[in-house]
Amino acid sequence: MLFIILWLVCVWGQSTPFSGPTYQSQTSDTKDNVLYNTIVNNTASGPWYSWEDIELFLENMNLSFDTLADDMPYQFDGFQRRPKLIHSVGVIAKATWKATSNPFTGVIGKGCKDVLFRLSLARQPDASTPYTPGISLKCLRDGIHSGNMFAMYSLQGQDSWNFFKHDLTNHVGDLSSSAGYILNKLRQTFASASNYPVFIGLSDLASYQDDGTEVNNPVFPFRLIFHPYTNWHNFYPDTQPSSTFQQQLASTLTPSNLYHIYAQVEPEDTINQFIKIGDITLTSTASTSLFGDSLMFFQHTRFENDVDYRPEWGPKAQTIMAAQRSVDNYVYPDLPFQ
Repeated sequence: MLFIILWLVCVWGQSTPFSGPTYQSQTSDTKDNVLYNTIVNNTASGPWYSWEDIELFLENMNLSFDTLADDMPYQFDGFQRRPKLIHSVGVIAKATWKATSNPFTGVIGKGCKDVLFRLSLARQPDASTPYTPGISLKCLRDGIHSGNMFAMYSLQGQDSWNFFKHDLTNHVGDLSSSAGYILNKLRQTFASASNYPVFIGLSDLASYQDDGTEVNNPVFPFRLIFHPYTNWHNFYPDTQPSSTFQQQLASTLTPSNLYHIYAQVEPEDTINQFIKIGDITLTSTASTSLFGDSLMFFQHTRFENDVDYRPEWGPKAQTIMAAQRSVDNYVYPDLPFQ
């Protein structure tokens, strides 16, 4: 029994190269440089995984929310790094979050100078579901864990081969029964770790600035919207490209403004009430990366953490998800493209 207890302590406390107090205590610049050098060290792409892979439904999703690290944690057996089974192929670029004047705190209010920005597809594209685009954002912060954020258009994908066809949001639309067994099983897997499985929280991003300064009373919006800059929205055709999506983005994305960031301040706000709070600006070209596709980790924030600060949002969020589940393939409308 003692051996089992010691083994469990060792496994669950097992450190990875980009985790632990020594790593986290470094400056954002240092962490950004060491991570980016690792990212571009091997520019091969990782493999696609099937959503029918049984391992996907056996994973402990609490690791996604509770692990403070920038690389994938070890799984329960302690002998294998957790594989990236969703969004397993993408590209990464250096970026900044340039905040415009807004009422929020932390990174959301002040921005972030050291951002690693990943663009990926949730699953391998095919003729029936060309792209299922998503972004992952990692803000490196001085002396503490990174701030992370995810956004997608739809878990069910889109009918266009243009990655920048639609807005992305950290509250992706919930699934109806018509989404099929696999997607609803995936939702159930995330629901084992959060009562809001399609919502990613923002409170951690609002709790610290990028210089590590902690905020006593975090202020953050209900939802973020990432609206593509019109030049990128118009740059890519809706038809299938001759190259893979990651080759297409790696060969075309350049340092420039990529996304406007808008905030839906309250659950009941309509689209004409959204406020612009910043921009995502690439500061490097985009690169394919074996590390990015297989070992780079982006921590999830439970929406429950947001509700701790804003309890009135809890029942409103449940009502929103229930309404979305009554609609086949619910998606939020895009903000206007100018």
